[in-house]
Amino acid sequence: AHRQLWGTWHSDADLAQVAEALDAPGDAGLPPVVLVCAHGQHDPCCAVRGRPVARALSERWPDLVWECAHVGGDRYAAN
Repeated sequence: AHRQLWGTWHSDADLAQVAEALDAPGDAGLPPVVLVCAHGQHDPCCAVRGRPVARALSERWPDLVWECAHVGGDRYAAN
């Protein structure tokens, strides 16, 4: 089994859900990974908004946060 959290965050306070999920004990035996799309060529919003989110999360969890490219979806159907 694995833990998965999907959502849209509009403010720093919304990221508290991510913090709670990362701090919660998991049962997969592997550390969680946080993927944040920062691929600006596909969707400029990802570079503008994704990079600051990835930076803020990586300040607390430097080994868990990765910037990634799109794996599907777009600004209207986020992934």
